[in-house]
Amino acid sequence: MTIVEIGPADAGWLALLHGACFPEDPWPADAWAALLGQPGVAGAALLRAGEPVGLALGRHVADEAEVLTIGVAPGQRRIGAGRALLDHLLASLPGQVSTVFLEVAADNVPAQALYANAGFRRAGTRRGYYRRAGGVAVDALLLCFVRANGSSRTGEVPAPLRAPWP
Repeated sequence: MTIVEIGPADAGWLALLHGACFPEDPWPADAWAALLGQPGVAGAALLRAGEPVGLALGRHVADEAEVLTIGVAPGQRRIGAGRALLDHLLASLPGQVSTVFLEVAADNVPAQALYANAGFRRAGTRRGYYRRAGGVAVDALLLCFVRANGSSRTGEVPAPLRAPWP
């Protein structure tokens, strides 16, 4: 597996890959291009045998960062791709970033486990944040990761209290 940086010119295939990862809420190519053109926004794609199978996008402002999305194509999951992308995003943050936030769907137990194993802790809930087929509302769990001394190595932060979160 290889991780490569992505930019606005990659928006077309990123939209297709994101749609495969999140068919209930795909981001269009123009959204990808706009996000990747903003200051403080960076992303990466994971290639397996030269084909993109995963993506990650984050942004930082001052001493905080947010993971906007991490997705791995069906059929490529549970092989460490998501963790590789998350580790890459965390490692690429500027040293002054001390706190990283993200939201994860309350019904996405595998992603919750990924984030818990990386040291994220629950910081709150956004009620009815996601919409599923048929208009079903799903809560978003707001998670937080505190970097120790500007480092994102998970061995330098306390393990989460429990995971996945209820």
